[in-house]
Amino acid sequence: ILDLSKVEAGELKLEYTAVSPQSLFNEIQIIFGQKIKDKGLKLFIDIPPELPSALLLDETRLRQILINLIGNAVKFTETGHIKLSVKALRPEDIDHSLLDFIFSVEDTGKGVPKDQQESIFGVFSQVKGQKASKYGGTGLGLAITRRLIEMMDGEITVQSKVGNGSTFNILLRDVEIASVETQKSQQQKKIDY
Repeated sequence: ILDLSKVEAGELKLEYTAVSPQSLFNEIQIIFGQKIKDKGLKLFIDIPPELPSALLLDETRLRQILINLIGNAVKFTETGHIKLSVKALRPEDIDHSLLDFIFSVEDTGKGVPKDQQESIFGVFSQVKGQKASKYGGTGLGLAITRRLIEMMDGEITVQSKVGNGSTFNILLRDVEIASVETQKSQQQKKIDY
C-alpha cells in the first residue's frame, strides 16, 4: 500500500544502477525454488547468450516486479511449469548502447478469463470467483507491477486462456547497456559477507 501510495503521489523515485540480469534471475530461482519443487512444478529460465552482462535498471523495482509475477504464477499453477524468458532487441535506428529489454513469465495455471484480463491490473482487483481462503492476496501486486513498469517507460500485457495458463509479457524500452567500468565499480561497492 505504501509503494502504491508513493507511485500515485509521484514520490517513488527509480534508482538506476548496473544490474546483472543473469544474477537477478538466478536469485529469483533460489527464492522460489523450494516452493516450486514442493508443488511438483518445473521452472525454466531461458536467457539468450547474447544478453549483455549488465544493464542500467532499478534492481530493487525489477526484483519486485519479478517476485510479483513469479509469485502469482506459482500461486495459481497446480501442475506443469513456469517459464521466465528473456530477449534483448536492438532496434536498427537507435544508438547501439540502448536496447529493448523484453521478458515474459508463462505458467500452465488456471488462467484468466478474457473479460477480466484488463481489470486484474486494477487496485484491489482479483479474478472474480477466486477463493480468498485458498489464494489470499490483496489485489495490489499486479497494480503496483504495472505502475512500476510504466515508470520505467515500459508496458505489460497478458495473454491467457482459462484452464491453459497465462503469459505476462513485459517490454522495457531504451534500456542502457552498462559499461564494464560501471559494472566493476558497482561490484566493488558490494560487501562480501
